[in-house]
Amino acid sequence: AVVSTQSTGEAEEFPQLSRRTLKRLNRARYKAREELKNQRTDWTKHGFYEKVDNLLPPVKDTCLRVDSRNLSPEDFRNKYELPRIPIVLTHVMDKWSCMNKWTIKKLAK
Repeated sequence: AVVSTQSTGEAEEFPQLSRRTLKRLNRARYKAREELKNQRTDWTKHGFYEKVDNLLPPVKDTCLRVDSRNLSPEDFRNKYELPRIPIVLTHVMDKWSCMNKWTIKKLAK
């Protein structure tokens, strides 16, 4: 399968899963949906694979996003940390070397 990485947006080949990993995935699927005894056919026969995104209601995200490139540590403390306002900091990891060095293939090894 081909996966797109979030940081670069480039397509990356996903490594083949081992038998052991596939067995663990199948066990986890069965525990989540015990009515699916024959996992190879029931997921497709009942159309669960198409409905998996609609099983739970959508979550309304109300958390403020703040660009970390335009925020000093002092501003962060005064505006968000001290008044205890939850935020999501964006672009924090842009310059981390691991974002380019760590690929799915390397992590799978």
